[in-house]
Amino acid sequence: MSLTNTIKKILVKNPEGLSPREIVEIIKERYPELYGTVSHRSNVEKGDYSDVNHALTAQIYAASRSGSFEVDRSQTPLKLRVTGSSNEESPDDDVLFAEDIDKIEAGIGTLYTLGTSLYTSTFHNCVSK
Repeated sequence: MSLTNTIKKILVKNPEGLSPREIVEIIKERYPELYGTVSHRSNVEKGDYSDVNHALTAQIYAASRSGSFEVDRSQTPLKLRVTGSSNEESPDDDVLFAEDIDKIEAGIGTLYTLGTSLYTSTFHNCVSK
C-alpha cells in the first residue's frame, strides 16, 4: 500500500485529525514496511535528514500538499484530515491493479490504450473498418 493511501486510512480512523509526528508514530507501530525504507536510509546517509523519523515526516508533509488532505494550519503543529471527497476508505493498491498481463493477453479484463491525438489516414482506415 502506498504512503498516501496509508495516511488516508489512518486519518479516516482519526477524523479529528493528526499531526505528521502522530502519523509517523502510527506508521512505525502498524505499518513497519513503510518506516525506514531504503529511500529513508539513503536520505539520512546523504545528510538530507538527521534520522529516519525526519525523512518519513518530510514525506508526510509532501503528501499533504497533494490535495488529498485537508491541512489545518490554525494550530501548531498542523493537523491533517481527510478531505470530504476522500472520507471513505481507499481500496488497497493490490485491488486497484489486480489485472495482470496473462489475463489481458487471454482477452480477459480491460486494456486501456492512451492516444496521442495523432491522426493519419492509415489510422482512420483501421478505426473506420
